[in-house]
Amino acid sequence: MPYSRFPTEKQVRKGMGLPANAKFLGWADHLPESGEFLAAQGGSPDAMLSVFAQGPSGAKRFVSAAAAGAIVTRQTRAAVVVAIFDRGEDYAVIDVAGNQHSRFAD
Repeated sequence: MPYSRFPTEKQVRKGMGLPANAKFLGWADHLPESGEFLAAQGGSPDAMLSVFAQGPSGAKRFVSAAAAGAIVTRQTRAAVVVAIFDRGEDYAVIDVAGNQHSRFAD
């Protein structure tokens, strides 16, 4: 990851001007080109299986941005770590870091 530190949930909330009632759901991995979110991952050292969801509601949620970032670095296509907030009517999905194939690599 190009970043040694990730923002906190509070930093993202404040930086994006999200209201206090927007519930933080966690950190996730997002493929911006397809719009998919990592839903599950498993396998062995020889083969990895990733399952993707079409929206943030189906995303696997990580307890830390660093944990999500560890998976993003292994993707062979553009992938970003996102913070997901539930705003009641919809979700706020905010990019915070990305792998070497993403816009964060520039």
